[in-house]
Amino acid sequence: MNKLLSLSIFLLMALLPVSAQKSFSEGKVFTLAGDTLSGYIEDKGDLMMCKVCSFTDEQGNIIEYLPADIAGYKLGDSKYYLSKRGFLEPVFMEVLVEGKLNLYYYRDAVKDHFFVQKEDAELLYLPFETVIERKENSKIYSKKTQKHIGILRFCMFDEPSMFSQIDQMVDLEYKDLIRLVEKYNALSNSTIYIKTLPPKTYYIEMLHKVNWMSTYEKMNNFHYEVGCHLSVWLPRSSEKLYFKTGLSFMPPHEIDEGVFIYNQWVFKMPLQFHYVLSKNKISPLIGGGFSMWFFDTKFKNVGGIVLPLNLGGGMRFNQDNGNILDLSLQVDQALGHHRYLIGGSKTAVSFGITYGFRQ
Repeated sequence: MNKLLSLSIFLLMALLPVSAQKSFSEGKVFTLAGDTLSGYIEDKGDLMMCKVCSFTDEQGNIIEYLPADIAGYKLGDSKYYLSKRGFLEPVFMEVLVEGKLNLYYYRDAVKDHFFVQKEDAELLYLPFETVIERKENSKIYSKKTQKHIGILRFCMFDEPSMFSQIDQMVDLEYKDLIRLVEKYNALSNSTIYIKTLPPKTYYIEMLHKVNWMSTYEKMNNFHYEVGCHLSVWLPRSSEKLYFKTGLSFMPPHEIDEGVFIYNQWVFKMPLQFHYVLSKNKISPLIGGGFSMWFFDTKFKNVGGIVLPLNLGGGMRFNQDNGNILDLSLQVDQALGHHRYLIGGSKTAVSFGITYGFRQ
């Protein structure tokens, strides 16, 4: 078991350099002189893309552009950034809507920020936060600020019909803001660009796994597992991030001549995040989280529920029809002095094959 665990950890560590591989998409850079450069742009998360544009030109030269260096850049039809001055220094703000009224967005380490700009007027920040008003008897009373409503009313003063919709925006939601500004521009037929919101995407996954662990009988055993998982795409956090949950089970397991390691079903529920490194046909993936193991409490060295920490990696094969095939290797490690998996083992190593149907 120790050799198998060491090999599994080695293979997972080997995926780390692969995870550093960069994903590029066709794009364009807009220079301060008004020229357009075609090439490839590294597709990163919102936090990094607001700070730097990693551009590879048609000759293969890699150039790192800061917001002060260029006017903006664009990745295909999915992302469009312009250099704007934020609070203290220029940043790349993503263009969500462009027209009579422009809507911009960028993310820093604290939260998402939204700005509006009407034609050639001043860039205006839409402030929003939840503030604590008072504390009484161990209770906290808070309220949401309303300054953004006044700014939106000011920008759309020429269309009073928009006021009732503005007043309902007690929260600053990404999609709601896009719809609001899009509607305002449509009234004057001034829409130039609208960010295409990614569709809700999730996968129904059929899972087959082989778990390997050492039992209290000092024997190494295979434990077969099947189940169904739900994998949800989280593009607002990262276009490569997925959350996975579901239910799988291992049937009663007999090791030798009628001796049972357990004779009740064992159910598992994962709570995991998976990160797919690229959008290519074949892409590495890494993941981690927890898996709840549900046991019958009457057997030795087994608790009712065990919540082991897990780490995994593998390869994803993207199908032409939008479905996915994942090959994965995962290590589950039970935490605590008296928490065990099957047969007194604290560690399980599993190899899985998953086929996901895109919904």
